Amino acid sequence: MSSLDSLRDKLATAHRWAAEFGFSEGIDTHLSVRASAETMLVTPFGVHWSAMQPDYLIEARFDGSVISGAYELERSAACIHGAIYLRHSDTGAVLHSHMLHATAIACIEGGTVEMIHQNSARFADRIHYDRAYSGVAFPQEEGERIAEAVSQAPIVFLQNHGVIVTGSGIEVAFDDLYYLDRACRLQAIAAGLGSPAIVLQDETLAKTAEQIESVRERNAFAHFRALQDVSALREVGRAPTSDRILAHGDD
Repeated sequence: MSSLDSLRDKLATAHRWAAEFGFSEGIDTHLSVRASAETMLVTPFGVHWSAMQPDYLIEARFDGSVISGAYELERSAACIHGAIYLRHSDTGAVLHSHMLHATAIACIEGGTVEMIHQNSARFADRIHYDRAYSGVAFPQEEGERIAEAVSQAPIVFLQNHGVIVTGSGIEVAFDDLYYLDRACRLQAIAAGLGSPAIVLQDETLAKTAEQIESVRERNAFAHFRALQDVSALREVGRAPTSDRILAHGDD
């Protein structure tokens, strides 16, 4: 499998699992990976994430011009993703979601991810809260403004809108998206229990964040491989082979 084919397969897998985890919203929002120094693979308009296949994905330049793909590249996808890749050469994946619990935090006055659990601690000092909203991200200027917000932190909460999660690659970004959702869900549940949440003390928070950071990338790749294995199991009706499992250590 070529490098581009591998990226297509991974990004399609990310779409399907994101839909299963409840991160999708109709046929809106979009995920992408950097395909080269000048191009990206990105969600095609009109395809539900749960049905995404590798050859459905659009290959496009960062200015939004389509290189290949049978589907339309949605306007805001071109604006947001292209601008981020242009400004941040170290970014390998951009995930934009309106997942409910995180977006709810983005929609309340002064909303933040509270440091009440180790899933929250992994995001300490890694989130920027963009408190401006001026409409759907159709103008190129809005994409550039969001790209500037990513300069502040790899994860951005867009007020009245949703979240942007960026990472060095799809595995790392998807792992953060998953655990961000878990942290926000837990925060919402805790808020409804009628007692104040227990916020981690600064020393404990710093220690926990450091511990998680030390294994975050390794665990992200293991997490994504596990999702790929489940996808393979579903497709062929059997468990992954021992060769497939052993090969993980060589990636």
